[in-house]
This record gives sequence, structure tokens and C-alpha cells, in this order.
Amino acid sequence: MSTDPAIIALLFGVLVVAGLVKGTIGFGLPLVAVSILTQWLSKEWALALIILPVVFSNLFLGLEGRHFVQSTKRFWPVIVAVCVGIMVGAYTLSAMPQQTFLLVVGLVVILFALAEQFKLVLPVPPAHERSVGFGAGLVGGLLGGMSTAYGPPVLMYLTALRLDKTAFIAAIGAIWSFASVTLIVAFNQTGILVGERILWSLGACVPVGIGLWVGSRLRERIAQAPFRRMVTIALFLLGANLIRRAVL
Repeated sequence: MSTDPAIIALLFGVLVVAGLVKGTIGFGLPLVAVSILTQWLSKEWALALIILPVVFSNLFLGLEGRHFVQSTKRFWPVIVAVCVGIMVGAYTLSAMPQQTFLLVVGLVVILFALAEQFKLVLPVPPAHERSVGFGAGLVGGLLGGMSTAYGPPVLMYLTALRLDKTAFIAAIGAIWSFASVTLIVAFNQTGILVGERILWSLGACVPVGIGLWVGSRLRERIAQAPFRRMVTIALFLLGANLIRRAVL
């Protein structure tokens, strides 16, 4: 990792912006950070740099509204499925063409975002909440084990539940916290998050924390309807980014 002050300042700014996005809409930190950081860093360094800030930001959002335990109890099937999927994806699906997998998931996310925009997405019935959540978590975990992008299927599921803003953010915080800890284990065992990269990742929590605080204050001023539109737009961008990664 370069210690050039200009590079450090640039990385600091990128991480603040990524934290701002996460604090405002509840997700998007890896989307913003990795997409930009890989312009200057290797994929291994970019992923290692953000993994501890991801854990920190998830705990920040999960504990922010004091709904962490409640969300964990409600969404434990999703949490279990995501964690299992991440481990399976990291160790047994590496032979699958990643580009094909990313392309399929990206298209699904974009179609979901378009359907949500035009009010075509049906809510998940309460009787099927756990079964649908387990499926979404498993698919998300498999994708996460291959690419760290375990969010799209779970975000689609949470959006279909029609949660209010507070419950949506709390659910993301709880599910993402357990998923990102599992990702730490997988990354450590595969040699990505080791040595000095751990220290750099720990230091990256500072700028991300600044962005999180600003974003959380901004979120308090956003009404429910505009917030849902922001989530839909973010989903569309997330899907487009997955397709970009698959094609390029």
C-alpha cells in the first residue's frame, strides 16, 4: 500500500463518501468503495480495506435504533442462510464462471428495481416470510462467497416485505453484521485479509465512520416515499454495477 499523502487523502475521501451512502440508505458501501478503489488498488487490497469498515458500519446501523436484537430474532433464517451460503460459495463455487453468475444476478436486480418503480412487486405474505427469506439469504450468501456482493437478493427480499424506513435499516444492520463477520473468516482463510491489510482495514473505519454519522443525520430528514425511491434507484445501480463487473 502506498503511503503517498495524495493517495491517502484520496482513499480517505472515497471512504467518507462510501460511508455517507451507507449511512443514508443503509447499503452501498462496497458498491461505492470497491468500484472506485479498484482504480488505484488491486482487488485484494480493495476488498481487504473495506471489510472491517463494513462490519463496523453494519453494527452502527444495527445498534443505531436499538432494534438489533429484535431484527436478529425476526430474520434469523436469512442470517443463517447468508452465512452458510458465503462459506459454501467461497470454498465450492469458485470454479463456476463468476462473470455468468454476476450477470444473471445483476439482471434480476435491475428487473426487480424496475418492477418496484412501477409498483409491480407483490409483498411477501407473512406466512412465507421465513421460507422466502431463507432462499434469498442462501442465494445472497453464494454470491457473496464468490464476489463479496451478498446484498442484492436480500435487499430485494427486504424491499418486498414493505418494511418502514426504521425497520429496513435495522434489518440490514443485523443481517449484514453476521454476514460480514462470516466474510472476514472466509477472507482470512483465503489470504485476503492478513498481515498489514488488517491494520489498514482497521484504520479505514475512521473515514467510513465520519460518513456514516453524516449520512444517518441526513436520513432523518428524508420522508418515507423519497426514501423508497432512493432504495429503488440504488438497487438499479447495484444491478448495473454487477453487470459491468461481469462484462468488463
